[in-house]
Amino acid sequence: MMRVRPNPALAAALAVVGAGSSPAPAPRAQPPDAAASITVTRPLRVIMAHRLRFGRPLGRGRALAVTLAVPAAPAGGADPAQAGGSAAGGSPAVVLIRGDPGRAYRVALPREIRTVSGRHPVRHLTIWSATLGDVTRTRIGQLDASGRDTLSIGGVLYAPFGLTGGPYAADVPLQIAYE
Repeated sequence: MMRVRPNPALAAALAVVGAGSSPAPAPRAQPPDAAASITVTRPLRVIMAHRLRFGRPLGRGRALAVTLAVPAAPAGGADPAQAGGSAAGGSPAVVLIRGDPGRAYRVALPREIRTVSGRHPVRHLTIWSATLGDVTRTRIGQLDASGRDTLSIGGVLYAPFGLTGGPYAADVPLQIAYE
């Protein structure tokens, strides 16, 4: 085992260096008017309650398109999600949104979606907000005082002449974010 002896010259040099150093700077005081705040935002919760349903065509070879129209205003307080379309058994897609009361949000939809089978395009999507009404052009909705809104989404199913069968349905991929 090896023994280490202290070096007196090194100990004296370290003592001189330590004695010549300046004292640590005093901490700075915070100004008396400093303030801070925090805002807590509820995350948006989006639930796809129903897919877009076109039902069955009204007659063989009678139409090239099956349209679901979301009403401009619900008649007698009717829920626009219950509104029918030009196809037997059709109904809009219904999306439930929950978040911070009174907050605005933006809806992002593709220009075209496809039926569940992937065979037929669905275009001209329309959006009805239970809080603000028709938001198809602006794509901006608003949560009500309890932090809720319901979207109803309709569209036009483009199908070949003589389309039969069905019912036809489409899932509506969308993105919702606070504005």
